[in-house]
Amino acid sequence: MARAFKGDANAEASSFRNAGIVEINHGLTMAAMIYSTLFCHFYESVLSAATEVDFSDEDEEITQMIVDELERSAFEPILIADQSVGKWATEGNVYAAHPLLIELPVRRTENDYHTLVTAAETFVVAHEFCHHMLGHTDEYFRHAGGAKKVVYQWLSQIDADGIMEKLNSSQKQEVEADVAAFLLTCGLLSEGGSRPRVYRAVGGSMIALVALAHVNQSWVSEGVSSTHPGVLERYEILAKIIKEITMRLPIGEEGKGHPIGFLIQFRGFISVVLQTISSRMGGDVDPPSLLNIFSWMIDLEAEFKEEHKDYHRGEVEDS
Repeated sequence: MARAFKGDANAEASSFRNAGIVEINHGLTMAAMIYSTLFCHFYESVLSAATEVDFSDEDEEITQMIVDELERSAFEPILIADQSVGKWATEGNVYAAHPLLIELPVRRTENDYHTLVTAAETFVVAHEFCHHMLGHTDEYFRHAGGAKKVVYQWLSQIDADGIMEKLNSSQKQEVEADVAAFLLTCGLLSEGGSRPRVYRAVGGSMIALVALAHVNQSWVSEGVSSTHPGVLERYEILAKIIKEITMRLPIGEEGKGHPIGFLIQFRGFISVVLQTISSRMGGDVDPPSLLNIFSWMIDLEAEFKEEHKDYHRGEVEDS
């Protein structure tokens, strides 16, 4: 395991004299820190919209002022990060030059933040480790066959053939490493998964994917010549894996607390980042709207709860 201070904000697995090496660039750690901060701002604004805004208030002007402030708190840090990407690329270094890229919302603790940053780094290291485990860096690794078998059992369960068949061999290896890393970090490849570990794996994988995609401008694949699939394709497969793993888990008290709910928060966050990028590129894309995103996330939550209810009703009938 090595730390690099020059080069792209990324990580790499390689082998040397039969030894597996994992190298993580400092720029990737900085990106994980920045995008964890951005997510915290987004999460707090959505939470405030859900719990503190009275949309039935007759004073619409006051309500709109509150929503505008929540929107500014959620979106301004993302806009600043998007404006910084070009400079980061030119200088070959990711850094937080603006306070909003490092200052946390009042209600978010340092512990919450560092847990998310550590989870993102853990997922990235696990991803590179899994390249070794799957035989991508050394085809003679004795456990590679068993590891690949487990990964493809999960890919088969989520019907990922349509996505996988469009990828070249290098891109398939990246997906294999993503799936194996998620299974590893949530505990399903060792002593057994647990709810807290699944939450950390969801948060870590999503922050890692968003940070890598935005900093390296790799949201979509460049085609068959690219070594990596687009991040949106990687997100789609991981989201299906997460759903497959967690559907059996009960929803927490008062209808709250499920890893899919956490994933929906990241889906909203990813949508805001993408819409911010697209609106700045010109064309017909408007900047993101907090109320639109909030409403969409509520719909996704309601759809999941119905699907979850149907799933467990079916289990009861089958037992």
